[in-house]
Amino acid sequence: AIDGKELWRLSVFHDPNPDLTGASYLRKLAGCDFPYEILDVSPWQRRDFLARTYRHGRVLIAGDAAHEMSPTAGAGMHTGICESINLAWKLAALLDGWGGPRLLDSYEAECRPVAGQYVALSTAMFNAIAALPGAAAFGDAVAADGGLPRRLTPPNQRKAQISYEDSPICVADGTPAPQGEALLAPSARPGTRAPHCWIAQGRSILDLFGGGFVLVRFGSRGADAGPLTAAACARGVPLEIVDIDHPDAAAIYQKPLVLVRPDGHVAWRGDVLPDDAVSLVDRLRGA
Repeated sequence: AIDGKELWRLSVFHDPNPDLTGASYLRKLAGCDFPYEILDVSPWQRRDFLARTYRHGRVLIAGDAAHEMSPTAGAGMHTGICESINLAWKLAALLDGWGGPRLLDSYEAECRPVAGQYVALSTAMFNAIAALPGAAAFGDAVAADGGLPRRLTPPNQRKAQISYEDSPICVADGTPAPQGEALLAPSARPGTRAPHCWIAQGRSILDLFGGGFVLVRFGSRGADAGPLTAAACARGVPLEIVDIDHPDAAAIYQKPLVLVRPDGHVAWRGDVLPDDAVSLVDRLRGA
């Protein structure tokens, strides 16, 4: 039900001779005739593709121009929005003069692999749904197979995370990649999107992000951020230092120092700031 009560959508797959009036499908679904009003019939063709490149010189693409995928995973618009946010802060950095010459190269390096994963995931989920038996045997089939979620969840599913862990402008911290159910748990590993947690009544830590870079210092004794602040200032990189004394948030982020990018992804984290703060800033800005 689209509106939760009386507006419904019916999707029909694999019919070589579709009934464009929809009447026969409704009769088969209900098992009898009943009063109804069809507002719209929209034939569509499923497509799976991924562009060979996201950038050619001054031309960059995102969203449906870069990929199309089955709607079964609900990831098409989601992926396109994330790409737009990724690209927006990098273009803004170049216009503001602090983005490096390799910053736009990181757009494809980060976003194209993620889109490829979602195209594959969407196709796998579509094929899993298409392989389900008829409605009469649906319940028995689900029970025999150990439950619908497992059947419709390919091993490579990472729907809850868009991660840029292999990005040239993120600094890995050497922690092992999560496996199994841990893939769906909040993570602040470099490249992942900074996870939500409450830091005050009605305030999420995510409210801190979305402008420039933000260095979050967890605990009551924040490390000296002077060298990083000076390096960012020298390069014109917007940087804010935020101190959070909140044990639950610190437990989720796992490290006392976490540097978050303008798009809300973790760029770096550690126990202490690196000795060469200038090199860190240059890497994060694509210099």
